[in-house]
Amino acid sequence: MNKEELLLEQWKMASELHRHMDDMAWQRFNYFIATNGLLLTALGAIGKDAFDQASTLPLRVLTIAIPMIGFLVSIVWSSIQRRGQHYQYYRCAQVRQAEEALRIDGERILSLYQKNLNEQNLIAVPKWAKLRTHSLMFWLALLFAGVWGLSIPFLVYILSSFGL
Repeated sequence: MNKEELLLEQWKMASELHRHMDDMAWQRFNYFIATNGLLLTALGAIGKDAFDQASTLPLRVLTIAIPMIGFLVSIVWSSIQRRGQHYQYYRCAQVRQAEEALRIDGERILSLYQKNLNEQNLIAVPKWAKLRTHSLMFWLALLFAGVWGLSIPFLVYILSSFGL
């Protein structure tokens, strides 16, 4: 194998890892959205009975525990998402480096990763859509964490007025 063939193989592997990491990010997104949905459903099913005067203490404690679990799950989600985002940037940098090194007769052969979608002029990207997918997933995870976090003191206050 010559140098060009090795660089092309390096490019293929880094490009494949980039695509695999992107698939994994969407898979994580689906798992964490489903987990938050289940917690929200459980809170809705259990919480409506917790506001009754005749509700039991374990039911009221569970009504507080569900948002705490949701908060922790969302913080873990945002951390994992940020780490995945950094791996994506790393894989893109590896592919760009291989593209830059892969030249035949001094001419660059591949340029697929030279610019990201926002930097290319191939298609028009609206300004609101220029936020990267990983950043959107990260901020969505933090939004969930914020909502869960704000609901904890709210539920404690409401349930304490019922004599928790």
